[in-house]
Amino acid sequence: FKPQGFSAHGYPLYNVPTDTLPECPGSCTSFMPDSSGNIIQLLSSTTPEGRLRWRYRNEWPTLHAGHRTTARGDEPGVVIAPLRTWGIVPVNDEIGEVIAFTSNLGCIYFMTADDGLFIGRVFRDARLGLVWNSETPPTPEVFAEMSLGAEHFGGTLQKVRCADGKYRYLFVAGKNHCSVIELTGLDTVRRIPGGTITVTRDQIMEVEAERLRRAGQKTLPKTLHVPRVANDSIKVDGNAAEWSAGRTEGFALAYDDTHIHVLYQGKDAQATFQNNGVNPLELFKTGDVIDVMLQTNPKANPRRDKAAAGDIRISFSMFEGKPVCVLYDFVIPDYKGPKIPFSSPWRTVWCDRVVMLEDAKVQVQRRGEYYTLEASVPLEDIGLDPKKLRSTRGDVGRVMSDASATEAVERVYWSNKNTAITADLPSEAGLQPRLWGTFIFE
Repeated sequence: FKPQGFSAHGYPLYNVPTDTLPECPGSCTSFMPDSSGNIIQLLSSTTPEGRLRWRYRNEWPTLHAGHRTTARGDEPGVVIAPLRTWGIVPVNDEIGEVIAFTSNLGCIYFMTADDGLFIGRVFRDARLGLVWNSETPPTPEVFAEMSLGAEHFGGTLQKVRCADGKYRYLFVAGKNHCSVIELTGLDTVRRIPGGTITVTRDQIMEVEAERLRRAGQKTLPKTLHVPRVANDSIKVDGNAAEWSAGRTEGFALAYDDTHIHVLYQGKDAQATFQNNGVNPLELFKTGDVIDVMLQTNPKANPRRDKAAAGDIRISFSMFEGKPVCVLYDFVIPDYKGPKIPFSSPWRTVWCDRVVMLEDAKVQVQRRGEYYTLEASVPLEDIGLDPKKLRSTRGDVGRVMSDASATEAVERVYWSNKNTAITADLPSEAGLQPRLWGTFIFE
């Protein structure tokens, strides 16, 4: 805002609008204008007239959201818990201005102010970096491994003309100290010239196979026990009172003579178990989903990379404001009917049958950011006989939406950790049984 005048005592007078709408409410604690008057907040840029110029993916805005991450997310291009803008500095005609902002976890990110391109990061995530406790300036090797520490709320970046007449980029940072730190190399950043990158379908398939192989090497054997309960002992009302106390990452399963029962209790800070999707076949693309994946065929190869006969996915979600249960039965022996495709430009995953299970019971109870989902699914509807299949492969997990409940932004599963992709329909629809754990029907 520019002053409209000054008071008799010299204080600036502002004509502040009364109608304001932050682009991202979770990040509106830090604004800074660039030299053209565009407002940059974390992580978007808006013209003075309110037109969005650019936006950068911000899954964990501000302080508290960062606590839901692990240090494994500390990789190039991933922004965790952006908190405060430290400065916007001019670099050169090619790059323009650069914005620096801090993470609540002790590192500093850089982006181009004009078009929101990620440049890099200095200082380490506090969960990985060294604690700043030096009484003397650290060596460059130690400096490269240091973190500013969690909740480092204050600091600046400025382009300063020093006593020798040279311009330098200087940080002022500190918690248990107050330090002036020179940043070198920023003026060497260059844009990559435009060109063409050719990626073939075969190359993508090779990458996907390698990703699956590596995930399989990292997956530790896991076991989830599914107790037998008395018929009608579990009432599907969203109240977990009749369930035993044990949970596996928020999940519990049970079965009786006619149904398999599913319970999930957890937190959802974006849109508490909501899904505004309009395609009931692809609710996992648009909003919150609770998933149960099961092998119902005892003869299936445990090392298979894709669905085989008897492999199913049971998805619980919201559709048109009501809780629903969707069954994905991928391979039906001797099936002659139409198949359902889940396609992207490089491949298609086919599913023989996708159907909403009308006889399944699903209830959701919400309390603030917390919710409980309780469901019962007829065993006959999913082709499961726990009496004959005492041990089988399976997985449970969540698909989480953005704040609008129109786009899935994260997939987290108990056993399968090869679930980072949220922008490729077949990857999100398909099954990876070799990465599942073991279910024991007691």
